[in-house]
Amino acid sequence: MSIISNLYDQVVTRVETVLPNHKRLADPYFLEKNTDAAKRKGFGIKIGPGLNTEEQLSCDIIMSQTISIIVARMSTGRELEIEKKADTEKLLLEDFWSIIQDFETDPPLGDSQIIIASSFNGHNGIESIRGAKDNFLFLEGSFNFRFRKDLN
Repeated sequence: MSIISNLYDQVVTRVETVLPNHKRLADPYFLEKNTDAAKRKGFGIKIGPGLNTEEQLSCDIIMSQTISIIVARMSTGRELEIEKKADTEKLLLEDFWSIIQDFETDPPLGDSQIIIASSFNGHNGIESIRGAKDNFLFLEGSFNFRFRKDLN
């Protein structure tokens, strides 16, 4: 497998470890296409831009890859149940904060020979989406990973 596939798999494994009770979204690029069951408490991985950092170390090239992580939860509370709605928002923020803490604690994802560093770029804020019966909230944030590839 290539470095980029390993990076992808390592990110998925880390999120599954941090959020063990969340289901993986089948289509993180189109949230509305996922089942309501997955969106109740789910996560997804999206591949963003990759670029050549124009750095070279010996025969290795240093690359940068952006990966977005999406966390979703069912919005609880009816129209006037403000506290229940706020509780869902806070749970979503806590989920995402757990992911940030994990990546910032072990930036190279355990493989410092390939993955040099990771950093949290930011998130888009809480957004909503309608399901078949329920409303869902989601948060999408991006991380930047720097890795090296031997050109030989």
